[in-house]
Amino acid sequence: MSFVRTPINLMKFATERSPAAPLLQEWRRDFLAGGERRDMAIARVMLGTGFAMAMYEAALDGRITGAVPPDPAKARLMYADGWQPYSIKVGERYVSYSRLDPFSSTIGVAADMATLPTGLTERQQEDKAMLLVASIMGNLASKTWLLGLSSFVKAWPIPDATQGIG
Repeated sequence: MSFVRTPINLMKFATERSPAAPLLQEWRRDFLAGGERRDMAIARVMLGTGFAMAMYEAALDGRITGAVPPDPAKARLMYADGWQPYSIKVGERYVSYSRLDPFSSTIGVAADMATLPTGLTERQQEDKAMLLVASIMGNLASKTWLLGLSSFVKAWPIPDATQGIG
């Protein structure tokens, strides 16, 4: 079951180091235990959140990229210029950070939160929860350890909801 446990553990690692840590039962248990366990739980959240904020700023500066823009024309222009999704810009080259798990999830979500709002309507930009979910889903779909499942889901035919309604 390592093909199931590894992705779960990677996502758990990223969550423990984010403001969403209190959603995890293990984190709450450590927090309530007090002492060193509480200190470590808080330290993980603070360190991970600080790291995410630094990555967010780097994405705003164009040093880190996130997901492909929703506008296909803009995406084509960016690709033609050598741009690469989920990458770090080193000089004029882009180097993928997708395999830097468990940190790539934090980097990718931070980069998406910084760059995805461009090209969206004002109403869409205001829906931070939707942006966060879209970012997490996009990051998961880009992981090499979920590539097979992601390809399978994309290939699955989606039935027309109006079929069979008479």
